[in-house]
Amino acid sequence: MEKLENFNKDEFVLVEEPQVISKRRLAINRRSKMRKGKHCPYCICLVIIILLTVGVFLFYRFWQVGLGRGKIWQAVFLANNQVYFGKIVRETKEVIVLREVYYLREESNLTKEEQTPRFSLVKLGEELHSPEDEMRINKRFVIFVESLKPSSEIVKNIELLKGKNR
Repeated sequence: MEKLENFNKDEFVLVEEPQVISKRRLAINRRSKMRKGKHCPYCICLVIIILLTVGVFLFYRFWQVGLGRGKIWQAVFLANNQVYFGKIVRETKEVIVLREVYYLREESNLTKEEQTPRFSLVKLGEELHSPEDEMRINKRFVIFVESLKPSSEIVKNIELLKGKNR
């Protein structure tokens, strides 16, 4: 009784029996364990779905798309009627990077009897300003890109030119 006299009358002190406290703690522990157990499979499924999504994205972005890059001869047709032949080594949202670049140049020394113009295949880099053998082409100006067969006349001529330069 001495301790109770020291408290204000407005304050209430809850005193529970030790057995009641332990039963409540056990019930709370059981509920938290059950909640952890129930949410765990959902968390694992969510993590697996996220990992699969990221894996598929990375596979497509870096491996699947790049399997044939730099091996196949391609023709890049531009909006200004120019065509460049080469091997696409990289492609982003804005730019196509083309290496081993060739283009067609119309020969100007036509005779009056010849009606159809003649074209010659020119390797990029043989011009007066000696550019590197790589082009970065803005995709806004690309109409379409075609892959060339090994039996293509352009590919055969490119291989002939490469053989002469070795």
